[in-house]
Amino acid sequence: MKFKVLDGKHHTFLRDPERPMDVRTVAYPKNSIVESDIDLAERYNRPGARKFERVADSVPVVQAKQHSAQDEMEEREANPVDPYNGLTKAELVRVANENDIDLPNGANKAQVLAILREETLGVFSDGAKPTT
Repeated sequence: MKFKVLDGKHHTFLRDPERPMDVRTVAYPKNSIVESDIDLAERYNRPGARKFERVADSVPVVQAKQHSAQDEMEEREANPVDPYNGLTKAELVRVANENDIDLPNGANKAQVLAILREETLGVFSDGAKPTT
């Protein structure tokens, strides 16, 4: 039977028939396709927590690429998290006050957000970063 790993990692133990005491562990990260004699979906899936999904036997076994710490760091740099995303206008104003950032009277939420991003993240309202 073949299964797609939906969550976490699946570890398989491989034995060399010529050296039965040598056991090798292979980790299959999320989105890998694994083969097993055991029904992994039945054994490990729980309501609200699906780890495996049965796939057709014709689907080839694939070990998905594991992300290294370097990959994760590059991904975060390419897609930075906006710390102001989801904050209310009052929360944005409080952040501005805590950072001694002057806001114009009557500034709306979008204006406050643009000023905060420019002052603290170095991102202008058009999304561009300053050149040095």
